[in-house]
Amino acid sequence: CLLKEWITGTLAEEILGIIIGQQTAMEVWTTLTLHFANKSKEREMFLMQKLQMHKKGNSSIDEYIRSFKRIFDELAAIGKPITNETK
Repeated sequence: CLLKEWITGTLAEEILGIIIGQQTAMEVWTTLTLHFANKSKEREMFLMQKLQMHKKGNSSIDEYIRSFKRIFDELAAIGKPITNETK
């Protein structure tokens, strides 16, 4: 019960709705894990598509390289880093 209270106490108000009805800390944790894992997968797919469709256009080479780096950094932030071989 104390662990569940600690977990819920650290959540932003808009996230609390996700865990309504969960009775134990394990249920809360599982619900949060599943919710955010799905978001991460969606984000990964979006970023990978963005990477594949990325074009230089009118941007300078520096801007173009920085935009690639931002995508790589965002993928790393969700636990899906791009290996040097893939880059």
